[in-house]
Amino acid sequence: MSNPAQALAPPLTIRRLVTPATVLTFVLLAVGSLAYLDFDFSRLGQSIAAVPDIAARALPPDPGVLPQALATAVQTLWMAVLGTALATVAAAAVALLAARPTSPHPALRLVARAVVVVCRVIPDIAFALFFVVSTGIGPLPGVLALALHSIGMLGRLFTEAIERIDESALEAVAAGGATWTQRVTAGVLPQVVPAFLAATLYRLDVNFRGATLLGFVGAGGIGTLLQRYGSAPTTYAQLAMVVIVIMACCLLFEAVSVVLRRTVGGLLLDRPGRAADTVVADVPRFDRSRLVVPWTSARRRVWALGTGTALVVLVAAVLVDIHVGDLVQLTRGFGGTVLEFLPTAATLLDAPAGVPFWVELVQGVGQTLALAFVAILLCVAFGVPWGMLAAANISPHRLLYVPARAGLVLARSVPESAVAVLAIAVFGLEPVTAVLVLALAVCPFLAKLVADVAEEIQPGPREGVFAAGASSPQEFVVGVWGQVVPAVTSSILYAFDTMVRAIPILGIIGVGALGYTMSRAFSLLEYDLVGAIIAALFVVILAIQLVSDRLRAALS
Repeated sequence: MSNPAQALAPPLTIRRLVTPATVLTFVLLAVGSLAYLDFDFSRLGQSIAAVPDIAARALPPDPGVLPQALATAVQTLWMAVLGTALATVAAAAVALLAARPTSPHPALRLVARAVVVVCRVIPDIAFALFFVVSTGIGPLPGVLALALHSIGMLGRLFTEAIERIDESALEAVAAGGATWTQRVTAGVLPQVVPAFLAATLYRLDVNFRGATLLGFVGAGGIGTLLQRYGSAPTTYAQLAMVVIVIMACCLLFEAVSVVLRRTVGGLLLDRPGRAADTVVADVPRFDRSRLVVPWTSARRRVWALGTGTALVVLVAAVLVDIHVGDLVQLTRGFGGTVLEFLPTAATLLDAPAGVPFWVELVQGVGQTLALAFVAILLCVAFGVPWGMLAAANISPHRLLYVPARAGLVLARSVPESAVAVLAIAVFGLEPVTAVLVLALAVCPFLAKLVADVAEEIQPGPREGVFAAGASSPQEFVVGVWGQVVPAVTSSILYAFDTMVRAIPILGIIGVGALGYTMSRAFSLLEYDLVGAIIAALFVVILAIQLVSDRLRAALS
């Protein structure tokens, strides 16, 4: 006879084992990383004690920098707009070739998916370094870097959106003898435009924040001011004003993005209660001699939106001040620059400091992973509870929800570059600085993901647990945590992936050995060393991405 308690126990599945195994693995690796990095916590206390002195130098902010900060912030905005627009067009084309319903041939699908993976894995700072060498200092390298890296994210999101479409509409158009272009225009685009729009606006927000860092390598934007005023204690007042401008722009940009999502999303959909949009008489007569998509009110709005967007992009191209000569120089010098960045066996065996470069490379990769493991542990410890408090349906009281939500918006307005510059001013060029920068930069992002996941849970399990007489802690553990664990674990894996990509980028500022080595090699014109570091990062990030994808698949 079976034990009743054993019969009521949930089955032991791989999905139930993935989350605790993942958490335990991260904890063990974080503890080992702490020993490997050899943190000096005594210096951490000394650095915190110096905060009042640094604040006294930074306050009040210098208003004389405001005109220049605003001008470079506007340039950063137009760089982000232009880079995102180029990426959107390219990613849409790549996604049509990569998605199963629209790909003309399996070989093209494989190539398109490879392009998406490569663009996602290579950091935008690596693209920026390459294009600075090809075209020189200016906004063009920043625009191209943002565009190429964005193709990775947008290409994946666009591909997933196309693969979720209702294929019956596509089959109906194909049955009428439509060409591939007509099938895409009539059967695919009307279904994916809202998803494309949401992904593009989100990426525009990400690119604006990321563009603030590209100025550190000569790619234009407000990052040039961060680099200039963050390098000396005598210019902290100017640095404070630049950071305030960046935060204000990020807050304004996020508010505008929310309004655009809601406004444009409403324009793309027929409003309820308007009979003219729902009766057959409003649809133009179908031309059987040619497969032509009817000009419905929804399609006219989409084209009007597209035309307006094209005008904005044209204005951005003019204001960013990209010259035809820069493009000509890029075309002529592209091949030669590729050869300069290609590492060789001699590159890895070279030992200018008495140690072969491949040893320094391996040590840098090891430190990068160790920093990410420690930072993700801190991020999870603070970000997951923060996200729960910022979820309207989970937070125990409005007095906790409002500050948590407001703090989330405010913290996300500070880009990683500003956090890194301020942290270096306080803590210096120490491993602990990199950990704190990563935790402070990614923690609000993880908290936002957790809050979004928590607000989408089903109320049924919670009501059932309450009906059984459970206490509030029991209701949270069974009714809430049980629903969000897979999605939260997936978000943690994505945050870890983001950290590994960010460490070399922050190293350009001075946080992290690998990025610092890359910055030093770039300044010494040793581009083959830069190429070797980029290749090593490509392999590591690709491996992490593959493992993360497998774990996410097991959780889903």
